[in-house]
Amino acid sequence: MTLTMVESDDGVPTPRALHVRPWPDPVLDELGHDPRGEYADTFWLPLLGPTASLLARRLVAGLEHEPEGFSMPTEDTARMLGLGARGGRRGPFQRTVGRLAQFRLAFLDGDDGLLVRRRLPGLSRTQVTKLPAPLRLAHDHWRAEAERAPGLPVLRERSRTLALTLLQLGETPGDVEAHLRRLRFHPALAHDALRWARTRLPKDLKLP
Repeated sequence: MTLTMVESDDGVPTPRALHVRPWPDPVLDELGHDPRGEYADTFWLPLLGPTASLLARRLVAGLEHEPEGFSMPTEDTARMLGLGARGGRRGPFQRTVGRLAQFRLAFLDGDDGLLVRRRLPGLSRTQVTKLPAPLRLAHDHWRAEAERAPGLPVLRERSRTLALTLLQLGETPGDVEAHLRRLRFHPALAHDALRWARTRLPKDLKLP
């Protein structure tokens, strides 16, 4: 592939497009937080800033539509984020990408590759100390609630049992997954439960 570059204000060539691909992590992909979700909006936003948070949302949405990866025009994306078109290492768009890389939510792979986490980790203790006091208290409360919640094996068994029951009652696969999400099962668990349940249905039972 021939890399097409454009000149920038500081003389550092900028790619016309970044080739975005997923950066897999077995734990995060199942248990992490969606960049478009409440945890990210409440606790990650103050650390990343609004522009990097919005870019993370766009990157993950793009990977949902094209799971193997996609090409992201740098100038157009910068304008859509309200950053203008100035390129270069110190340009606002490159700094925004660098912000994601700083927190290991993205990784610059060569001149025009960008590996992206599809889910965000929970904040570390050090990161929590950088939040405003009201959010530190809110995060402590969230952590306490999470520790009281059932463990992953229990949640997986519950979601699978419910998915199988709903399919047997005639619900469509899409409605089953949506119902599990409404019950606050993690999207990865809901998807896993539906996939498992479909393999356990009697062969003569047709899905709607």
